[in-house]
Amino acid sequence: MFSGKTTELMRRMKRYQLANHKCLVIKYARDCRYDNENICTHDRQAMPAVKCTTLKNASFSMDEVSVFGID
Repeated sequence: MFSGKTTELMRRMKRYQLANHKCLVIKYARDCRYDNENICTHDRQAMPAVKCTTLKNASFSMDEVSVFGID
């Protein structure tokens, strides 16, 4: 639970963003422990994310994104 998975995901996504990649972070829609709209670490660092219950139902264009992060 506290192994730093979300922190590492956020670190990697920030590196891709700095390299001008179009990134999208996806979070499970029913996970609202820390934040309803963003992925969030235990120490409350947040990053915007798209909520969905299944990837099939996610609302984004595959052509617009080069890097996906799934939390």
